[in-house]
Amino acid sequence: MRAVLDRYLAREISLTLFAAAGVLVLVVFGNLFVRLLAQATEAQIPANLILPLLVLGGFESLILLMPVSLLLAVMLTMGRLYRDNEMAALRACGIGYMRLYRPVMLVAVPLAACLAVLALYISPWTARLADEITARMESEAQLTGVMPGRFIETGDDELVFFVERVDSSRGEIENVFIHTLENGRTVIETAARASQRIEPRTGARIVELRDGHRYEGRPGRGDFRILSFATHTMRIPVEQAALAPEAGRNSLPTAALWGSAQPAAAAELQWRLSVPISVILLAALAVPLSYTTPRQGRFGKLALGITIYIFYANLGLIAVNWVERGVLPPWLGMWWVHGLLLILTVALFLRQYGLRWSLRRLLSRST
Repeated sequence: MRAVLDRYLAREISLTLFAAAGVLVLVVFGNLFVRLLAQATEAQIPANLILPLLVLGGFESLILLMPVSLLLAVMLTMGRLYRDNEMAALRACGIGYMRLYRPVMLVAVPLAACLAVLALYISPWTARLADEITARMESEAQLTGVMPGRFIETGDDELVFFVERVDSSRGEIENVFIHTLENGRTVIETAARASQRIEPRTGARIVELRDGHRYEGRPGRGDFRILSFATHTMRIPVEQAALAPEAGRNSLPTAALWGSAQPAAAAELQWRLSVPISVILLAALAVPLSYTTPRQGRFGKLALGITIYIFYANLGLIAVNWVERGVLPPWLGMWWVHGLLLILTVALFLRQYGLRWSLRRLLSRST
């Protein structure tokens, strides 16, 4: 009977987990897709990079969503048992609350192992890949993927250009307006047509303007120079950081974090380790937290569970920030946050069972 109960509860928790995670993933990916789509509309990123950036950017969010999804799944499953009086029937059969941890951990432990592999090894690789795509995109996005009919500013706000039409068949842009600043002087160039190429050695962008005019001077003065040209070549340099981006903290391999004495490396390592740890702790918390009376209903404690998770996640972010800034020593790090959640779980368990019964149970097991 108990094996049947384990399979039944594990299956119910797993199905609810996939449903809860699916809803949260749709919300997060939808928000990210809207943001990327807005950037593509404003010509900040090429349209063909929306899908890769969506997948890579949402991967880390998916990892962080799984612990709270498991918390909701266990609470929803246990809440249904209380609502349908199945929990009372289980207790009448001699199955206590401690026995419920077995099917919960049958789901939580494999999930924690998978998330540990993803957070420690796969997530840094995807973050590095996303950084490389973003750096390459920033180095190539000054004139490629330009939205015609809109003024576009580069990241340094010193180059503003406008394109009336893009001829993809010939690889040219038509009716170009470019505004730059050179040594405090305003330079405005217009051209009927333009084309571009990338310099392989340096990665600089070479823009060739044809049939245009150049206006150079200082606003408010009469010393403007006006030149007409048949062909004029501009070289737009690319920052070295864009060509070879420095690896961010979240893209460093886990092996490099283990051997580093930097506080930032210790903070990142503990943040990655917190993902599988939070799965086990939140699953343990969900069992006593899901206790509801028939009048409370199935969703009686969900708001409390979500509130506890929000406090737990924010305390984790604060602890990571403190370790990175040197306020907390690395040996303490995020462990005090996990300890608080563990203390809360034990307190809820003792409140439900009673301290005297728990002590008698422990003493009987030890003897």
